[in-house]
Amino acid sequence: MTKDAIDANLKVTPFVPFTITTNDGKSYEVEHPENVVFPYDREIVILVGSAIPSHAILALSTITHLDLVAEK
Repeated sequence: MTKDAIDANLKVTPFVPFTITTNDGKSYEVEHPENVVFPYDREIVILVGSAIPSHAILALSTITHLDLVAEK
């Protein structure tokens, strides 16, 4: 997965929540664009927010796909 692919989902207006799934089968829900941080010049993404227990640090290379979250 690339930063640009994730970033494209973050910039959708209005924002649509989505999940990030990794190659070990774990999924992380992104409820708001501010829940995602890309450290400068790194191949990682940091996820924070109420849907994530504390935080998660993921290598972009471990992310297999993004899925939009259906309205609740």
